[in-house]
Amino acid sequence: METSQYGEYSIFQTWYNIFILIVTLNIQSEIFNKGLIEHSDEKNKFTANQTGLLIVLTGTFTAIYLLLHGLINKLLGLSTFLVLIMICEIFANAIISLWLSRKRFDFEYRKIVFLTLSTSILNPIVGVVAVYLSKNKAEARIVSNAIIPIVVAAILMLVIVRYGKLFGNTEWWKKAIIGSLPLLPHYLSLVLLNQSDKLMINHFDGAEDAAIYSVAHSAGLLMTIINTSINGSYVPWIYEKLKAKVTNGVDSVSNSLCMIVMICNVMLIWFAPEAISLLAAPQYAEATYCLVPIATSVFFFFVYTLIVDVEIYYGKNQYVAIASVCAAILNITLNYIFIPFFGYLAAGYTTLISYIVTMLLHFMFLKKTLIENKSSLKLFDRKGIVCQIICLLGMTVLAVALYDLFAARCAIFIVGCIVIIINRHRIVDAIAEIKKEKAE
Repeated sequence: METSQYGEYSIFQTWYNIFILIVTLNIQSEIFNKGLIEHSDEKNKFTANQTGLLIVLTGTFTAIYLLLHGLINKLLGLSTFLVLIMICEIFANAIISLWLSRKRFDFEYRKIVFLTLSTSILNPIVGVVAVYLSKNKAEARIVSNAIIPIVVAAILMLVIVRYGKLFGNTEWWKKAIIGSLPLLPHYLSLVLLNQSDKLMINHFDGAEDAAIYSVAHSAGLLMTIINTSINGSYVPWIYEKLKAKVTNGVDSVSNSLCMIVMICNVMLIWFAPEAISLLAAPQYAEATYCLVPIATSVFFFFVYTLIVDVEIYYGKNQYVAIASVCAAILNITLNYIFIPFFGYLAAGYTTLISYIVTMLLHFMFLKKTLIENKSSLKLFDRKGIVCQIICLLGMTVLAVALYDLFAARCAIFIVGCIVIIINRHRIVDAIAEIKKEKAE
């Protein structure tokens, strides 16, 4: 797609990320994970019940939209057809997320890998074909992006309905909604933190710059796939530990998981020019320097996500919301100040600063949470986290300095791989610890 067309598509995605929270209340995420712990003896019934709640929420929103579609279409700048496609895609991805969370809880990773790889391969293939054959390329990409999730969700629904009744236990629905509502400001703030950059770049600099930034943003946030996968396994493990009031060894596992994320992000940053050239056409090459701060911010995002898991377990949802709202306000303020002067590149660094501030706020709230609940949990070895941050920032600066020297970057990368191999036992031990605790 041309940069202007991709800019239109990225704006649609921004609205999608906002409306998925409004439609589903994000019950398929942290609230569902916590519910699986509370209803560990009735996991099948609980999964079916929450699927029924998603059907009710989506149906209610659709009815409201059809009544007010003229006003909503004008606000979004989208046609009725595209909004209905958005709603279908929202429901489909919510069902898929619910199913994946359940499988992570049971450590059934073969099914997760099969589904993830299948959709990861099919989705871009369908998208490329649709964009190539269509004159309205932005609309073609939007529609094609929804096809695979809708088909997959339809198949998963046939599996889930066999778990139990979709409708009936309204107490579980009520509890899920009550638990989700305080987190809604948190979820919306995260969307604003991630998506306001594009909207503001589009406003100040136009759709083409928004498209270039969107490529960097998408490439940088590819690492969140690793975050989600790791956190999906970590959540049931840490919740079981907290439930049993066994907190020994948590810090070593958490630090090792952070190290995995740090290494993956350093690898992406180290080969950012090649990653952008692989993912996008030559006109997007400038996105390389936006990718650097965005990929760096993913590490800080992962660190505070581990803290959020603990805060949600102890019911301190207000702390989660406060930190996220503060970060979103900071991000929007910084964007408003710096984008007009420094262009879209500034948005990457405002995102990084916002994530760092969010992490620091969550460390403060974690300490308060543990004191209030008289918990002896030591979630991180803080000296280890500080060392990882220094390493991440140092490697990032060095990578940017060597972007014109591909051979030098390859040589240093090989040395880094050797160091990782030598210290691989830390990563293996962390994964083994999670699996052992789950088995027990």
